[in-house]
Parts: sequence; structure tokens; C-alpha cells
Amino acid sequence: VTMSINQNADLFLFDLQHKTHEQITSRLGIETQANWSPDGKQLLFVSDRSGSPQIYVMDMSTREDVRLTFDGLYNADPKWSPDGRWILFTKRVNNVDQIHIMDQYGENVRQVTHGNYTSEQAEWSPDGRQIALTDMGLVPPEVQPGATAAHIAWFEQVPIGGTLRFVGFADDFVTEIRMDVPTQA
Repeated sequence: VTMSINQNADLFLFDLQHKTHEQITSRLGIETQANWSPDGKQLLFVSDRSGSPQIYVMDMSTREDVRLTFDGLYNADPKWSPDGRWILFTKRVNNVDQIHIMDQYGENVRQVTHGNYTSEQAEWSPDGRQIALTDMGLVPPEVQPGATAAHIAWFEQVPIGGTLRFVGFADDFVTEIRMDVPTQA
């Protein structure tokens, strides 16, 4: 949980059974968007201690943290893959939020979405083979020419390629299209 004490937002752990809490960050800057690793041994979070939102990982046994993102002025909303090998996150590219993937060490970064619209709030499917995300752009012309709506997309066979599927709302009906996404080397 993120709590603000003395106008500084830090991360806290709450033990609901014993009704206790522990502050786990105490740096200048805002720490937020905590996300547990599947094995519970690490915690992803976002901090602006460097001057812009960046992604960090904390070893919960030592409480030591390491910065994972260095490229870009906005990296946020980190999510572990179900197997703990990949991290899904939002990165601002040319003033547009795009979904990216990196390995658990902050390396092998790949951009998943490439549109001229904001893609955000990505979530892994339980089996780790798909990503659901919110796309705030235009509904593709194949769905409804000129329509605007938020739609959801799934990127299959992450992180090496697959099919991008859009489900959109236009004129009170739901429709979908599929587009092949080239495999990235």
C-alpha cells in the first residue's frame, strides 16, 4: 500500500491478521504501484526518486531495491508474468503511452503496442500467453470508420509475436478484428 506521511508517498506492508504495518521505502520521492512477484520474494514498484517515474524491484528478504528502467521519462504500471520471468509495463514513447515487456532483470525490452494512441492498464492472462490492455485510440477503420472508443486488445504468444485482437464498441454494438503482428527477433 502507498501512504503519504509528511507529503512523501512511501510503500508499507500491512499484516491484517496482527493489525500491524511496516514502512518498506523511505526515500524522497513518490513510491507507488506495488506488484508482488508470483513467488512473493520480490516487489515491483514505481518511484520518481530519479526525477521521473521509473520501475524498481525490491528483494523482500533484504529490503534492497534495484532500478530496472533507465530509458524514457515515464515508466509505470509494472506487472509480473505468472511465471515471474517477464515484466509488463507502460512506457511513454513520443508522448504516447505504449505497452512494453522486459525480462525480470530489466533487460530484453520489447515494445508491444505501436499506435498513435495511449495503450495502458495491461494485465497478463493467467497462463501468461496473452495480455489484455486498454487502448484509448480510434477504433480501427475495419470496425467503424471514424469512431472513437476505448477497446481491449489481446496480444497472443507474448513476447515473440502472434495475433493482435481488438474488441471495440461502436454504435452500440461489439465487434472484433484480428491483425497479425510480426515476430520480433
